Amino acid sequence: MEVDHALIIALVERWHPETHTFHLLHGEMGITLQDIEVMLGVPIDGLPVTGSVKLEWPVLCRDLLGHRPPDPVLHPHKNISILAGARLRVSWLKEQFRGPIPADAADEVVQQHALYHILVWLGSILFMDKSADRVSVMPLQFLNLISDAKRHLCKASETKAKQIGGALMLVQLWAYSRFPVICPVTRPPQPPVEAGPLARRWKGPKSTTEHATHVLAAYRASLLSIRAHQVVWEPYIDVLDSLPPYCTVGRHIWRTIVPLIYFWIVKEHHPERVFR
Repeated sequence: MEVDHALIIALVERWHPETHTFHLLHGEMGITLQDIEVMLGVPIDGLPVTGSVKLEWPVLCRDLLGHRPPDPVLHPHKNISILAGARLRVSWLKEQFRGPIPADAADEVVQQHALYHILVWLGSILFMDKSADRVSVMPLQFLNLISDAKRHLCKASETKAKQIGGALMLVQLWAYSRFPVICPVTRPPQPPVEAGPLARRWKGPKSTTEHATHVLAAYRASLLSIRAHQVVWEPYIDVLDSLPPYCTVGRHIWRTIVPLIYFWIVKEHHPERVFR
């Protein structure tokens, strides 16, 4: 599944940074700890993610990934940098880990590949950089071998903002689960079926491939007109018991009012604002 940019834009327009919620006709709605754990399977209970923001990042990359980013290349018109502060260019990183791991690879090499995949996953799903081609290496300090979407929505809702980072797929899946009227439906593949029964495509009024120039307007109109009876307020109620344990282990704190901490970012989690 790809990110539906038009849907994200329409949702950002409804985001209020003062309350950290989407303001709709029937009231406020927002992403909760339950959504994060159920949809992504990410642990929500534990120590705050905080650490140093001023380490020798090239040295950390060398020690844990086995590759040190080169120094910036001077260019007549711009400064081409593989590592800008703690933000590493993903294309360079992927080049260093191209190809399969050798069968006789040392344990250190295997660990380096594992850290690489974890870092790319964090940078492309949970803490996506708005440049779409860089990943923060700050989490590496928690992966030493013996370690928030709401902030990005606030920044994107500013009048001068042109890009957005963060867990956009979480935002998109949250909207799909709550608003059936805007969720695309699937249709089976046209014969011959070579990819199996899972080879399906989206269809419907919000399909960007069929209505590329009108899809944003359609999302805006839908979000403007949605009523409370059209909202799925408890989308997981029928599947919770069948989910893996790691998707529900934190259910005892899903409704907790608590600060969410990621390095220097501290945001309050207020589920009482959006629960019916």
